[in-house]
Amino acid sequence: MPPKNLLKKPIKALSKSKLKKRRDAKIKPSLKAKKMFDLLFENHPIPMWVYDAKSLIFLAVNASAVERYGYSRAEFRKMTINDIWASEDLDCLMDQLKQNSRARYYIGEWQHRTKTGQKIQVELTAHALESDNRNAILIMAQDISERKKAEAESKSLARFPAENPNPVLRATYEGKIVYANTASELLLNDWHCKVGDYLPPYWIKLISELINIGSRKTIDVRCEDKTYSIMIAPIPGLNYLNLYGGDITERKLMEERLAQLSRAVEQSPASIIITDLEGKIQYVNSRFSQVTGYSLKETIGQNPNILKSNQTPAKTYQDLWQTLNTGGEWRGEFINRKKNGELYFEFAMISPIANPDGVITHYLAVKEDITERKRAEEELRLTNQKLEIQMKEIQALQASLYEQAIRDSLTDLYNRRFLNESLEKELARALRESYPVSFVMIDIDKFKAINDTFGHNLGDLTLQNLARQLIHHTRTSDIACRYGGDECLIILPNTSAESALQIAERLRESFEASKVQFGEAEVTTTISLGVATFPLHGLTSRQILSAADQALYKAKSEGRNTVVV
Repeated sequence: MPPKNLLKKPIKALSKSKLKKRRDAKIKPSLKAKKMFDLLFENHPIPMWVYDAKSLIFLAVNASAVERYGYSRAEFRKMTINDIWASEDLDCLMDQLKQNSRARYYIGEWQHRTKTGQKIQVELTAHALESDNRNAILIMAQDISERKKAEAESKSLARFPAENPNPVLRATYEGKIVYANTASELLLNDWHCKVGDYLPPYWIKLISELINIGSRKTIDVRCEDKTYSIMIAPIPGLNYLNLYGGDITERKLMEERLAQLSRAVEQSPASIIITDLEGKIQYVNSRFSQVTGYSLKETIGQNPNILKSNQTPAKTYQDLWQTLNTGGEWRGEFINRKKNGELYFEFAMISPIANPDGVITHYLAVKEDITERKRAEEELRLTNQKLEIQMKEIQALQASLYEQAIRDSLTDLYNRRFLNESLEKELARALRESYPVSFVMIDIDKFKAINDTFGHNLGDLTLQNLARQLIHHTRTSDIACRYGGDECLIILPNTSAESALQIAERLRESFEASKVQFGEAEVTTTISLGVATFPLHGLTSRQILSAADQALYKAKSEGRNTVVV
């Protein structure tokens, strides 16, 4: 049982005015404490709980308390703090609660019982606070069972300190070191002293203060890569004191990691939000306030839908909840609205947070403002769109220029340039694939007389009429070109001499039946046609063109308006 005078001492040491302040003040969590509650309270390595000051019923416990005491959270909520106090300490506890009913503040060492009945030594720190509009007490219960065991072992090993794996030193009240075991070597090297030397000035001053008040003290000392908890224990009447060291390196590292985590969350460049299962915000970091314009005070207790812009597709929210309800992590984008009404894009990762029993208790959202990235992507998309339009215009212009380069400007038939580019390729393909190619040479009968008598205007109209007839009676795979003057040429791939003769005859009849409007008069004329076929009439383009020209000459000499093969 802890000494009563030790427990009362912090209360008696207060003046009446300070006591009244402490008694009347309701210690409300600061904004930062509140926003870090879930992270620090739940993940703190030391068991912590909150209980109702009136009924003594547990209101909340962290994971460390569940693990150390063996009770589940559900079991804790049905218990009072009496259920974990060792029976021999209960009377003293009740006295302390009665004496300090208003202040609700005490520090002391107590014995607790775990679910299995094991007794553990704990050092308690208690603070009054307000939870859900009722007075409550926040407890931090440092398990000192191992430390107590170590202290007991240190005392028992005082006769054999050399065997102690932890530092054990003895010094006079003046600070002179009279003994140090082997495990103390690291400390002595750090202090630059040895047995027979005096301790560093800081230690001598501390020893003097402890002797004056007749008390012990435990302090943490960093030495190279280790941290020791050193208890300074003056031995009354013997004019010396002992220093017992315990290695707490791992515990300190854990505390530092937790502190680093807290700083990392608060200073994160991403917005971080923690909500309860009902969607009420319990914590936001400063980046969230910078991005949205909502202060911490404005967001605590609110729902994240205060940011909703109604421009995020409904399916996004459906996918979100479907993923979270199955325990998965959701990733996606929102179009949200800031406090000032400005829209912004954000990429979010939302995860459920489960307690040690696997029950989901909170949701954690980590969000990144991607507005600038979206704007850049949109600008790039528009730029690419413009470039694509320009490329199509350039391609169309190139195609148009190419068409102009290979077309006769008067008749819109292919010109000699295109014929020269295509003729050899067509014959090579025909030779490779073994099919015939027919050539039809065409000449307008008495064209010179038409120009001389009626002028070049009628001549041009007559040529244009012939071009229309050629296009009408040929396929897209055929090549119809203006060969020169009033001469035109048709190349018919995969067409025999007989088929070419039929095509030429239909063309002759169609042109003869056609009329050209010239002023008030309608003018008709005829054409002569010569046909030659590859490879029947020649194996080269020159031979075939020559054969077709000879056939045309023969058609004209036989009276015109006829076809000769």
